[in-house]
Amino acid sequence: MAQKTSKAAVLVKKKSWLPIIAPGLFNNQPIGEMYIDDEADPAKRRVTVSLMVLTGDPQRQNVHISLDVTKKENNQILTTTTGYSIAPAAVRKMMRRARERVDDSFVTKTKDDIAVRIKPVLITRGRAQGGVMRDVRSQMRAFIVRGVATMTFVDFIRELVAHKFQRQLQDALRKIYPLQTCELRDVHIETSEKRLKNILIAPPLPVKPAEKVEEKPAEAPVQEENKEAQTEETA
Repeated sequence: MAQKTSKAAVLVKKKSWLPIIAPGLFNNQPIGEMYIDDEADPAKRRVTVSLMVLTGDPQRQNVHISLDVTKKENNQILTTTTGYSIAPAAVRKMMRRARERVDDSFVTKTKDDIAVRIKPVLITRGRAQGGVMRDVRSQMRAFIVRGVATMTFVDFIRELVAHKFQRQLQDALRKIYPLQTCELRDVHIETSEKRLKNILIAPPLPVKPAEKVEEKPAEAPVQEENKEAQTEETA
């Protein structure tokens, strides 16, 4: 007789497509979908979105926003902003002949005590001497560190998206040497403990000396003789 074979029960996990919601910085708009298990925790997953999708501006297609998934709520995937970057190919196209390029990378902290890795890139309008470029690099670091220390991370990303912070940086460095391009090619939250040892702190603003207030000399008292003379004349 043929032996009966028992079929093992197969557990099928139910999956579904859930919409990914951008954070409040981008008006909580849906930016895509994620196919996950109904019982799975999507936290710690990362999504990269072109800024063109978030703003509707085709000119920002080379800028990308990094979003980390925070939780699943009401059949939606909620996210938070963790980074801002420019495509490497777009950065290479900025460079031209007879120009200087300045790259840097450092960690500083925002007003809400978040360690941020910042990688600026500057391109001059012509050839510059080494001493001039050192001054540009030094002033660039001081401006960025001091500016970031006055803003929260979300406010900092908001100014980068509006290209306001980059314009202010270019205007400040223009006094040293004219610049063709002034961008922050990569900004993200730094989580590596090894790279958090050298954090740049905003230098204190110079204190202006107190202005001396000159004391006015006291008016001389009116002599009584003058008063008596005036009374006799009137009499």
